[in-house]
Amino acid sequence: MKKYSYNDNNLAICYYRFSSHAQNEASIDQQREQAHFFAKTHDWKIIKEYSDEAISGTTDERPDFQLMLSEVATLKPAVLILWKVDRLGRDRIDIALAKKTLRDAGCCVKYVAETVANEDTPEANFTEAMLESVAEFY
Repeated sequence: MKKYSYNDNNLAICYYRFSSHAQNEASIDQQREQAHFFAKTHDWKIIKEYSDEAISGTTDERPDFQLMLSEVATLKPAVLILWKVDRLGRDRIDIALAKKTLRDAGCCVKYVAETVANEDTPEANFTEAMLESVAEFY
């Protein structure tokens, strides 16, 4: 299992996604509010936020998603705050590629509404993989 070297700072970025206007899950505003509370409780400073509204997670062709991936190495945040795994995407390959880009840039992923602790352990990888599979299934 590859060990990643994460940025040693208190900087965070956030990504919010909402598929459709009819969707009942957390809206962009609700995701933002929860992410800000989460950041505050962990003493992280949010330096940039990205959001894609009314775009499905089944595609990686989301403007702010792509912008986030292109900027993460330059911004060097310690964490990306997401509401849930499915906000990153609903395709396990797209999620894996995004997480590789993030982790290669020294940024670990933290979820507000799902618990995945100790990112570089077999147990955490298994839990995350199960959550990604459920996201793809739905």
